[in-house]
Amino acid sequence: MSGGTVPSEDILNRKLDLCVSNALVKSGIGFTAVRIVPSNSVVHTEQPSAFDQLQKRVGSMFGATADAAADNASKAASSVSDTAKDATDKASSIGENAHHRFAELSSSAGEAVEKQWNNLQDAAQGLSQTVAEKSKELTDSVQGATNDKVRAL
Repeated sequence: MSGGTVPSEDILNRKLDLCVSNALVKSGIGFTAVRIVPSNSVVHTEQPSAFDQLQKRVGSMFGATADAAADNASKAASSVSDTAKDATDKASSIGENAHHRFAELSSSAGEAVEKQWNNLQDAAQGLSQTVAEKSKELTDSVQGATNDKVRAL
């Protein structure tokens, strides 16, 4: 291996690493779940490559992003749960208020109907008394006229 040549195995390994890393990123798995390890056939005693350093840095960034996303999702779920509980409480309160108002209106409507009924009964009784009085007057006048006719004969 001279200075400018690279073994074909290393080229294939790098291409495979690139394909696998692209698949991990595009699938959403991320680098935190999988660590790509170079093949055992080539032992590297040198310093980690730029790709290895980049892979490590990107993996930690994806891990931090995943943790932040999970935390934000948890906070959002809690907020939605609190909002739903508040809405349920308000709906329950509105239902209770509507029930009380309906009971009040029903009670006042019942009182109004009862008052109207009593007024109608009073009016009917007044009409009945008036009819009875007029009937008596008419009967008295008819009897008086009949008595006058009977005397005249």
